[in-house]
Amino acid sequence: MREGGKGKIAEEGVDVEYGGRRLRRGIEKDVEDGVCEELVKGNIEKGEDMVLDVEDGEIVVKARGGRK
Repeated sequence: MREGGKGKIAEEGVDVEYGGRRLRRGIEKDVEDGVCEELVKGNIEKGEDMVLDVEDGEIVVKARGGRK
């Protein structure tokens, strides 16, 4: 995860009233859903390395090019 991705998740996940709920929901929406969408589109393959970053203020998931 690039620093931009970490910062965006942390920024959106901070909430004094609700604690970690927003963080969990943000990870589900931005990370899990993003990975699933990219898998379905065929932009990444199962087992492929990915990177999370921020583009135009949104978290994006991209293939990094390597495989585990």
